[in-house]
Amino acid sequence: MPYLLRNDDLIVAAFLLSFVLIVWAVSRSWAYLEEWWTGFFNEEGKRKIFTKHLDVQLNGVVPIVVSVSALMGILVTGYIQRCAPEVMVAYTPEWTFAGSVCGVLVLIVLKLLLYTLVNYTFFRGEQAGEWAKSYLVTLLLEGCLLLPLVVATVFLDLPIPLQEWGVLSILAIVELVRLIKLKVIFFRGALGYVHIFLYFCTLNLATTIVAWQLLTHIKLLLDIVK
Repeated sequence: MPYLLRNDDLIVAAFLLSFVLIVWAVSRSWAYLEEWWTGFFNEEGKRKIFTKHLDVQLNGVVPIVVSVSALMGILVTGYIQRCAPEVMVAYTPEWTFAGSVCGVLVLIVLKLLLYTLVNYTFFRGEQAGEWAKSYLVTLLLEGCLLLPLVVATVFLDLPIPLQEWGVLSILAIVELVRLIKLKVIFFRGALGYVHIFLYFCTLNLATTIVAWQLLTHIKLLLDIVK
C-alpha cells in the first residue's frame, strides 16, 4: 500500500496540534492583533492606541513558531514523498518529517536571532522590539494561511503545481506585510525603499545560506552514520 500523508498518524497529530496551537495563540492575543491591525500603516497612531490599552500583548510565541514549523514541515514532507520518494525509503517517513520540521525551525530561529542582533545594534530598542512583535504576528498570519493549504494537501491530494503556487502565494503575502511594517517602523525617509531592499534582502539571504549549510552538514553526518 503506497504511503499517504493522511494515513500517517504522526502527520495527522502534528496538523491537529498545530491547529490547536494557532487557535490558542489567536484567542489569547486577539486584543493585541486587533490593535496591531488598527495601526498597521501608522506607527504613531498605534502607539496612541496602545497607551490606552497597556494590558494588550502578544501571547504564544513558542506555539506560533512550533506550529508554523510543523505545518511547513508537513508540506515539505509531502513534496518529498511525491517528487523524491527514494528519500522516504532511505530515511523513513518519520525521519523525513522530523528533518523537514527541524529545517524550517532552524530557519525561523536564525532569522529571529539575526533580526534581533541587527535591530538592537543599529536602531532604537523600541523600534527593535516592535519589529520583533510584528515578525511574530506575520508568522501567526503565515500559520493561519497554511492551515487550509495543509488540509488540501494532506486530505484532498492537492496536485504539486497547486501546492507550489499556494506556498509561494502565502510567502509573498507574508513578505509583503513584513515589508510594509519595515517601512513604517524603520525607514520613513525618501530613501526608505532602498534601505528596505538592503536590509531585508541581505538578512534573508544570509539566513537562508546559513540554514542551507547547516542542513547540508547534518545530511552528510546522517549519511556517514548510516
